[in-house]
Amino acid sequence: MGYFDIRQVAGAISVIFLVLLLWVNSYKIGCFSLLMPIIVTVVIASSYIEIKMKQKKCFRDCYFEKGTLISKILTSPVLTSIIFILLSISYSLTLMYISINFDSLFYLLLIIFIAAVFGIYRFFLSFFANIVNDAHLEIFARETTVKISALLLFCIYAYLFLNSSEPQYLRETLIETINAATNSISSNCGFIDTVLRVQTEIESRVWFLMKESNSAIEEQNSKNILWIGFLLINSMAILGLNRFIVQVVYLLNKIIKRDDGR
Repeated sequence: MGYFDIRQVAGAISVIFLVLLLWVNSYKIGCFSLLMPIIVTVVIASSYIEIKMKQKKCFRDCYFEKGTLISKILTSPVLTSIIFILLSISYSLTLMYISINFDSLFYLLLIIFIAAVFGIYRFFLSFFANIVNDAHLEIFARETTVKISALLLFCIYAYLFLNSSEPQYLRETLIETINAATNSISSNCGFIDTVLRVQTEIESRVWFLMKESNSAIEEQNSKNILWIGFLLINSMAILGLNRFIVQVVYLLNKIIKRDDGR
């Protein structure tokens, strides 16, 4: 099995960019743009639910007889689906917020990252082929890829963030900063507008406090801790984007493999 398939790489890049760019260019217009975060939520949630249901069934088969009440409760998809849909909504909303400020350099690096994710995933499919049970091989390779690629994507985002300039909405006082920040982002859809404004208020407060702290703190290590803390605040969006990308690669690999009759 080769590690690189131009169809899948191009397909993954097209799907991911289509979702992100449609969102960025339509969120101001109306509520139909909610389709994009809904797609992201469904894709992310499906990956979590699939692996958790596999784990529950493996646990059931080890300890309980099939058909018993406790076995049915343990493998019920309802609670698992609710939990991970809610988690995926959190990932999706934070991702949709920070994606508004993605620049052309980030998108360029994202193309390289998607190709790298594909290569990593196909490598693990090959590496674990004679080690992991065939029924769980693809999911095992996907979850291993998620863990490795998350660190890579976080490093990319951290580098770009630490070398970026401060937001233009920063002002002399906190109230002025919040007002300028909330006025810089808006949507004709009430729900989207509310979500974005809440996230903008939170981010503008953090930026203002960091700016004031940086002015008061002379020690470089203390400043670095503040910046790392702010990066961690955005880590949920990065984790969401990473899992979304890996799941798209995983699904395309399954679809193309099925069409090829492999």
